[in-house]
Amino acid sequence: MISRNQEQEICMKSIFAYRMQKSCGLEPDLLLLMQSVLENEKERNPSITADEVTLFIKEVVVKTLMHEEELLDLISKNLVQWTLPRINRVLISILLFSLGEATYLDDAPKAPIIDVAISLAKRYGDAKDYSFINAILDKLIP
Repeated sequence: MISRNQEQEICMKSIFAYRMQKSCGLEPDLLLLMQSVLENEKERNPSITADEVTLFIKEVVVKTLMHEEELLDLISKNLVQWTLPRINRVLISILLFSLGEATYLDDAPKAPIIDVAISLAKRYGDAKDYSFINAILDKLIP
């Protein structure tokens, strides 16, 4: 069993790992990468009992990465006194995952997506990063 919040965290981590490998000139196997992230999460959290990457994770990660440039452009156009290269890569991954889920999955409710993004920003970002994530997503998710 795996909760939706755990799936969402795996989505964010998979997007982050994929983008990091690409930035190093590698061509990652996306399914293998998602499976590796899932296995790492299972080691960290024994309550996760899923053995395979769920359809939700596959759908969010694949659709987000298929539209990565569009989503990055959307984020970039809504930054105030910031540019994408100045933003922490983890925060970009949180924004991409959240926008991907909100944009490319049917019936994805805005408030829970933003709540998860804020939670991830608090866990993996600096003290005030969650407010940055909140402001950007509040503008971009209808």
